[in-house]
Amino acid sequence: MTDGNLDFFDRNDHKDKEIINDIIKTIKESIKKTNLDLSDLTVLTEAATGNWIFTPFIAAFAKAQSVICITKDSKYGTADQIISNFDNLTEYLGLNNIQVHKKITSSILQNVDIVTNSGFIRPIDSKFIQSLKPTCVISLMWEPWEYRESDLDLSLCWKNKICVLGINEDNEIMNIMKYNGDMISTLIKRNNIELKNKKVILAAENKSAFYMLKSIISTGASLFCISKTMGKELIQNGATIIGSNLKDSQVEPYLKNCDLIIINSAPLNNEIIGGKNGIKPSKLKNLSPNVIILVYFGLIDFHEVKKAGIHYIPNTPPINAHMSWTLDILGPTPVIELNTIGLKAVEKLAKSRKSGLDYETSLRKGLEGPYSADFSQKQKKFYNVEF
Repeated sequence: MTDGNLDFFDRNDHKDKEIINDIIKTIKESIKKTNLDLSDLTVLTEAATGNWIFTPFIAAFAKAQSVICITKDSKYGTADQIISNFDNLTEYLGLNNIQVHKKITSSILQNVDIVTNSGFIRPIDSKFIQSLKPTCVISLMWEPWEYRESDLDLSLCWKNKICVLGINEDNEIMNIMKYNGDMISTLIKRNNIELKNKKVILAAENKSAFYMLKSIISTGASLFCISKTMGKELIQNGATIIGSNLKDSQVEPYLKNCDLIIINSAPLNNEIIGGKNGIKPSKLKNLSPNVIILVYFGLIDFHEVKKAGIHYIPNTPPINAHMSWTLDILGPTPVIELNTIGLKAVEKLAKSRKSGLDYETSLRKGLEGPYSADFSQKQKKFYNVEF
């Protein structure tokens, strides 16, 4: 049940019990390392599948008063199958503070202290937000620069003084950002891409690139970076910057006979290849007939790239500008650590709000410590936060 697909836990299967026992050990270690304590708090999250199944169990073992889970039919299984599997797991683990529902109701929302911005919970829209009690807080469950409007009505949250915080993924105690290096290595190997003595260009606009650099260079590749926003930081991390855009004239010599272009351009919302702002795929094909484009986290015009006859990964474009892959390709541990921090990021915030502290004071207290991250001033201005 750890390969991203729905496998049912069989308590009579020795291997299944070994897997679950090891995972629960990882959960408890993550809770201890972060000192996560959700006592007296009610958490609303998802009942998912694969490596994302364990978020409710993190909350439960962190002493949450109640964990309410929402599940839905998906390509990995039906809601009824997921509920049955959860019932089996909670009984085996001796947990009595987890409930699973198929629908989010106003009566549920009126009683929760923490909401996680997880797949089956989204979208957190107007109707959802209006039903929350005033002291409820929302965990973005990733870094604020990754925020998407389609997931969460941030402006309305702020208007209603519903606190929202993200995660600092490269905190010094439990660094999640480092797994991006492992992820890019895994993707290169999975797709049988040989990089020794090959030319690679990385479009890098977020700090996960710092960890990707070392992994790519370790393959023996010649790595060059383009960046509009992070040139100085990338140079400090050993990168060679050749320009800000694939269209830059000084970049063209590096594009000639390039072997791999990795797109890690989020949060920029422009296509790096194709579209109005990107290099024309036909030109790229002429310069590098055998180039492969690996879209890690960012935008390209897949239709134009396909039309130009360029090989791209993944075969199916990601939906709504999501990452093409998530940490679950590395197994359960990174996902457990990420979601532990996602809950830890709002623990102090939720307790402050529930104790009666005002919005601004609670936010200040919530940002104490290494795990929480606030939205940028640019985001606050754009989404019209005014108090």
